[in-house]
Amino acid sequence: MLWRAFRFRDLFELDSSYNTKTNNKDLNISEMQNDFFNLMLINKGGQNNGIEGYIERLDKYNICKKGLTMDDQFGNCFYHNNEFIMTGGGHINVILLNNKLNELISREELINYFFAAILRKIFKGTGIYGYGYKITDERPNREIILLPIIEVTNNDEYIWNIDNKHYTLAVNTMSYLYLQGQVNINQKKIDNYTYKY
Repeated sequence: MLWRAFRFRDLFELDSSYNTKTNNKDLNISEMQNDFFNLMLINKGGQNNGIEGYIERLDKYNICKKGLTMDDQFGNCFYHNNEFIMTGGGHINVILLNNKLNELISREELINYFFAAILRKIFKGTGIYGYGYKITDERPNREIILLPIIEVTNNDEYIWNIDNKHYTLAVNTMSYLYLQGQVNINQKKIDNYTYKY
């Protein structure tokens, strides 16, 4: 296994087409999902995984089946494994993955959460981006992402051909790192609420 640096544009593309194109004040939004309000509405907030609520499913909407979302202001990035649409105010994009990468992670659910955590760290955790310096145009394409990759044979399913060698994502390593990160986050929460005598 080795770690390789990729530019954002080598892996991802931002797509804003999954948008209601309607202001939230003109939408009938329910906090709870039910038979009528069953389409998840994503906003740019960092709370509740960016879920604003649920709206009526209409034919005019371009609905995303599942995927990563990121707001262009604060870098909140989340993975949603259900159908959704984004708020009409804009400033939110679906992060599309290149074809071979998309095929692989569609079978590896944890990798989506790994990418969400890494992208949140890059775009939100650095403190570079914000109201006056949004994640738009070419700005995200300059960011570098380190990913673990493993060499495979040319008969195996591979994503990259580098110096006549075939590589794919080290999905087991990525899954382990994500799960270990979740354990650490939960432990910090426990430590914060535990009195030490």
